[in-house]
Amino acid sequence: KKERKMSVILATAGYDHKIRFWEAPSGINSRTIRYPDSQVNCLEITPNKQFLAAGGNPQIRLFEINDVTKHNPVLTLEGHTSSVTSLGFQRDVRYLYSGSEDGTVKLWDLRSPTFSRSFDCKAPVNSVALHPNKPEIVSGDSNGSVKVWDLGSSRCINDLIPNYHGGHHPADTATATGNNSSTSDSTRSAHHSTSNSHHTHANPNNTINNHHNININNNHNNNINSNSNNSNNNNNNNN
Repeated sequence: KKERKMSVILATAGYDHKIRFWEAPSGINSRTIRYPDSQVNCLEITPNKQFLAAGGNPQIRLFEINDVTKHNPVLTLEGHTSSVTSLGFQRDVRYLYSGSEDGTVKLWDLRSPTFSRSFDCKAPVNSVALHPNKPEIVSGDSNGSVKVWDLGSSRCINDLIPNYHGGHHPADTATATGNNSSTSDSTRSAHHSTSNSHHTHANPNNTINNHHNININNNHNNNINSNSNNSNNNNNNNN
């Protein structure tokens, strides 16, 4: 008998090593898959609702959604060296991108189990998002930095840093690698949402809040505002 596809897909996972699928209208747990290696840090469903990607420590595993008889992953991606914190798919499901506490953002061609590019963020990565109209990936890390990575040149083309003072800008030296990446053992977490933004260069005197929201949508009129309050006190005391 052919399985009926779910119109609404709701999946959860956590530190119990289990991925659960739920019937949204009734709240019934319709299916449970055991994640074999570690806790599950993040989940992402492909735009065509065919696969579910689960980020663990350090593997990424893809599971078939509509075939309830399959409990084993259809693909395992290995390359990160620490917990995967964020995942996403390109709209045609040609590739997957991921961020990790190992300090890298990686790009994966789903025809291969190894990553095709690695971007060194030099800090544990909390969130990643793909620009909807440009070949760019945006990352947010535990240092509070928001970086824009150009997939054409494989370089960081913009870097917004909070409370940055002096010295050379990290974006001047940040590059991508093929199958090699620098790692970091720090662990942090943050929340994010995704969106489209023009390139905006941070002023060293501006302050950006430690919690960044990276918003990706199809509007081209986005602003990243860094507000600094200046007050002039001109009180002269004459002795």
